[in-house]
Amino acid sequence: MASFLELSCAVQKYAWGKYGSASEVAKLKLKDPSFSLSEQEPYAELWMGTHVKGPSIISYPSSINGLQLSKWIHDNPSSLGQKVVDKYGRNLPFLFKILSINKALSIQAHPTKDHAHYLHSNSPQYYPDSNHKPELVIALNNFEGLCGFRPFEEIRNFVVNVPELQTVLGDEIVQQMTTPLSTVTANDLLKNSFTKLMNQDQSIIEQELDKLRERLKQEKKGKHTLYCCYNVAI
Repeated sequence: MASFLELSCAVQKYAWGKYGSASEVAKLKLKDPSFSLSEQEPYAELWMGTHVKGPSIISYPSSINGLQLSKWIHDNPSSLGQKVVDKYGRNLPFLFKILSINKALSIQAHPTKDHAHYLHSNSPQYYPDSNHKPELVIALNNFEGLCGFRPFEEIRNFVVNVPELQTVLGDEIVQQMTTPLSTVTANDLLKNSFTKLMNQDQSIIEQELDKLRERLKQEKKGKHTLYCCYNVAI
């Protein structure tokens, strides 16, 4: 077995990535002689692993040049260790990524393990991976993230006290959110509210944000207000 493998790793050109040589992903990928950098393209993620949408290819040693890492691991399961093989089979159980972020990423909602398996079994063309994708993030420089939602009562308080948010959500959702819980659960109300927010007309969102900004400017000096339905991690 080779003492180490040199890999040619996949690059994902998502719109939120940094462009050209400003991207750390592109700088790393330049180590690959087959890579040609374009200053007009975003380089968002470098993938090292066996995911079908961006598998790593072995470039050294030359005797197995061009072989997919997934195939090599399958043929050399001892590289994973017996405990990993027993639990996950002959496949790398994680995908290592390096991100170079230029602007906010799209919102993601990951399934449970059981739901991921169901989605993959029924629609593999849309869900090529049966894993639920728990994530571990290590920030190499300043990084701000949103994860999950605030407690329901805090969100309800925003709905009660922020008229601009009321306009965005509409009378029906506001009525549901501001009455005592009965047959409708907090999760159902949060789902309905979030769906309404995400599907609201962009012009209305912009209009109400302008109103909110103007109103906050008029508040008394020294009074600081933050309206955010998500948990913020900096």
